[in-house]
Amino acid sequence: MKSLKVFIWFALFIMLTKLNFSQERFYNLYPGWTILKVVETENGYTTYGHTFETNGFEIPPIVNFIDGQGNYKNSYVYSDNDTIAGICTYKKENYSVLEDKIIVSGTYKEYLKDFLLSPAICFFNKENYYLDSIIDLKSFFDDKNVIIRMHNLLEDEIHLFGTISYST
Repeated sequence: MKSLKVFIWFALFIMLTKLNFSQERFYNLYPGWTILKVVETENGYTTYGHTFETNGFEIPPIVNFIDGQGNYKNSYVYSDNDTIAGICTYKKENYSVLEDKIIVSGTYKEYLKDFLLSPAICFFNKENYYLDSIIDLKSFFDDKNVIIRMHNLLEDEIHLFGTISYST
């Protein structure tokens, strides 16, 4: 009986180890991406998330196109502009994909070494994935750090959910 228990524990350990490696292989399939939302299309998949393949000071949103077999086709990465120095998203609920636009809510820094995290809502054009407009919500929260964890669309309103703290 004791040898049967040892055999079962040994077999379970081997199976769990193999499962762990298979999961690791899946997550490392597309290096540098964190995929937060996946939408299936007739040509494959469109993924929304952020990338770490930048200068290391920002985590910009990225839109990736993958065919039905899982092969990479194309990507659009939001890069810095003259308004903000990078935006960070946290969850799949930070992305709303509509017919004509993509709404992304998140946190940004005004300049590279800024300690104040400010909320923003970005509107991307779905045809060319360019940033159409940014709603800066910094003035609504005075000098407080605000992290937008998700948003919810109800009719014509965007409801934001997150945390607020005083900056140091």
